Amino acid sequence: MKPRELLEQTVLGMAMEGGFAKAKRYLSERNFSDRGLHSHRLIWQTMERLYPISTIDPVTVAVQISQQTGQSFHYYLSSLTSSICGIHIESYSLQLLELDIRHKLVQALKLEESKALKDSDLNLASIYHEMQTTAGKDDIDLFVVIDSIQRYLESFGAVVPKSISLLINSLPQRIGELKSNTQLKNLLHYLKAFQSRFTNEKTSVLIEQLSNHLEVEI
Repeated sequence: MKPRELLEQTVLGMAMEGGFAKAKRYLSERNFSDRGLHSHRLIWQTMERLYPISTIDPVTVAVQISQQTGQSFHYYLSSLTSSICGIHIESYSLQLLELDIRHKLVQALKLEESKALKDSDLNLASIYHEMQTTAGKDDIDLFVVIDSIQRYLESFGAVVPKSISLLINSLPQRIGELKSNTQLKNLLHYLKAFQSRFTNEKTSVLIEQLSNHLEVEI
């Protein structure tokens, strides 16, 4: 199974175990694949229609899909939630969002490289090829990549292509804030796991206050 497919399955499973509202802050239907026997995009679309009026669980989602398309998703959806714990759904959702946008960014850069080669602009084609390599590296933060692409093109006097600017603008406006809060929240979960070891009462109180604040804000 490809990492992308596994990540989508993990997020969908967690979403049906009470995490949909949190995942929805990061993701939309366009971040899920629409191929194979069981369309992940269709599953997400169905959950979006159900929320917040109806319960989102494997049975309810499967029934809705069956009524809409005549397809049976019961066994597949049940398998997605069989060994899932939704505590880290925000982190997994963010990973999926970054993976999806990174893939689309590389494809857009490939297209611009082809256009530059067709116009015999070898210098610009070389720039786009180099940016593809950088964008495809998972160890480089996606938002650092996007910022560097914009600055890189501007330094060569090139206009950011519409295909790339549209992709950049598709990022949720609060994504930077959500990412920072998620990282902090994960750190606090780690600290709370060791909270009993802290002898300083003020430290324990501060951790608890920050944790409660993030639960409300995120």
